[in-house]
Amino acid sequence: MRYRGKVLKNWFIVILITLCAGCAFFWDDEKDDPVSCFEYMWSEMKYYYPGFIDSDVDWDALRDKYLPQIRKNPTSATLKRVIKEIIDTLNDAHILAVFDRDEQYPPFQEVLFSISVVDEYFNLEYVGVNYAFGRRGDVGYLYIVSFGGEEDAMIVSSWAKEITGVLKKLDDCSVLIVDIRENPGGSALNVQHIAGNFILKSYPGYARHIYKTGRAYSQYCSADEDLKKGSYTFPRPVIVLMNKGSVSSADFFGAIMSHCTDAVLVGENNAFSSIGDTEPTELPNGWIIQFGKLASELFDGEFKEGDIILMDYEVTNTSEEQKAGIDTQLEFALGLAESE
Repeated sequence: MRYRGKVLKNWFIVILITLCAGCAFFWDDEKDDPVSCFEYMWSEMKYYYPGFIDSDVDWDALRDKYLPQIRKNPTSATLKRVIKEIIDTLNDAHILAVFDRDEQYPPFQEVLFSISVVDEYFNLEYVGVNYAFGRRGDVGYLYIVSFGGEEDAMIVSSWAKEITGVLKKLDDCSVLIVDIRENPGGSALNVQHIAGNFILKSYPGYARHIYKTGRAYSQYCSADEDLKKGSYTFPRPVIVLMNKGSVSSADFFGAIMSHCTDAVLVGENNAFSSIGDTEPTELPNGWIIQFGKLASELFDGEFKEGDIILMDYEVTNTSEEQKAGIDTQLEFALGLAESE
């Protein structure tokens, strides 16, 4: 089905996509041969994917490049290769192809972070579904597992509201380490609420959100959103830990902390992944292409899809260190904290 845009605005902006029967495609009418599957994927992304706005990627040119290859050799292997090459070209952390239950692209990445290793450094007082916290001497620690939200996307999750109380328990520490490594993102509302505890002022229009509303690249609608200062402000220095597993809304948090606060960022330079509202699209052959349908830019375009969030201190972990129970990034942050 194809949809046209209609804007609704509450505390967070949601753009609903409504059916336009005159331009509807019906999955049941589609053939499942490789050429038809490619055309279906290409059409879906041209209509819905906002990553082509202000992009160097020419989606029409990619069709001209790859469609003849599939027509010349119309096999599943050719289609799979083409999809993988297109995903590499788009370089968007939200895009995923699932060919069967045992194969996806990009494949699962090795996680170079373990909370069990962190537990060797900190006495964690409480572990929740989305966060854990504790301290080591004068250094406080807050690990946010994900920014996952409630079923109602228009409200701040109860666990995110609890973070204010956690920060109050830790505000007698000399330094706080906020760990968002391997955080897959989640609710932007939760990010904004938690970040509100660290910023000194509100930022009207900090984010611009964009939805595609038609086939032409110029057909889109946009709306701005505010970032509001919370009623409580954490009073101590902050170190934010990130790695390449920090994506989506976790990137939003890193960008906010980098732009709005004096927080120090430690870890791996991170490509800002801002195209969210990810949904799966099933191709006629049963393969799944998952891509985001909402693009965002922060702080007048300072952070947009693919831009790099630069760490103040670039530090990497290795799998060998993790297996040995050593967290190099955390040890660096602790050394930095103890030197404050």
